[in-house]
Amino acid sequence: MRPIFALGILTAGMACAADDNSFFLRGATIHTMAGKDIDNGSILVRNGKIVGVGQNLAAPKDVKIIEAKGMQVYPGMIDSGTTVGLSEISAVTESNDVSEVGKFDPQLRAFIAVNPESEHIPVTRANGITAVLALPGGGRRGAGNGQLIGGNASLIRLDGWTTEDLAIKPAAAMHLTIPTIQSGGGRGGDGGGFMRGRFRTAEAAV
Repeated sequence: MRPIFALGILTAGMACAADDNSFFLRGATIHTMAGKDIDNGSILVRNGKIVGVGQNLAAPKDVKIIEAKGMQVYPGMIDSGTTVGLSEISAVTESNDVSEVGKFDPQLRAFIAVNPESEHIPVTRANGITAVLALPGGGRRGAGNGQLIGGNASLIRLDGWTTEDLAIKPAAAMHLTIPTIQSGGGRGGDGGGFMRGRFRTAEAAV
């Protein structure tokens, strides 16, 4: 398997210290996802942001050069529905901040409960995901404790020391669980007028 670098759109996907957040990546094959691949390409990152991508970029004298010949570079992926940072060990109640008591919690913001030191964050980042939409209220499988309005889903980057560092948009969407009723019947159904409750989750942009 060939080595892979994943770079975020808003911030470099590599974990860098605050005083070492600029570098020049040279010699890689760059997959821009918006055009042709760039062979033997370079990427310039300053203060954690990508400021240049191309084949004939000159390396500035004031930044660290990383030789990436033979590596593949992709834009960082975004997971649009996850509980990364909100849940550490599902079987341990004390390590879960996915949901709160009550059915209606529109005032909650997921990023406040995100643990920047979660072991899931570096593992997720290492797999090319550099930002996630953290969902309160039980995640995509619905409201774990019966919540209908779980709170504000937060768009966070997976590189930072504090919750403030991680937050891109603290209130990105409202996480809702919408109850629906589906009747049985038909081939393989439950027959006649038997009614069965179902749940559907949704995120409404804020």
